[in-house]
Amino acid sequence: MNNITRERVYCDYSFFLFTNLYNVVVKSELEYDKLYQIVCDEYGKYCDSEYNDENENEYECILEYLYSITPQ
Repeated sequence: MNNITRERVYCDYSFFLFTNLYNVVVKSELEYDKLYQIVCDEYGKYCDSEYNDENENEYECILEYLYSITPQ
């Protein structure tokens, strides 16, 4: 049986949420293999940024970060 911890599930959900919001906000048409690397890099930057505030709504934090990196 797969031993999945609550922390691992939360991390996976956070990345899942980030990738889905990235696709909605950034609307990249890159190939999946190139896009995966970009999304992983951006997720790492988000995690290390001031936008990643555990006291705030994660959905809103991610959206604010993505809007800050997306040209208007």
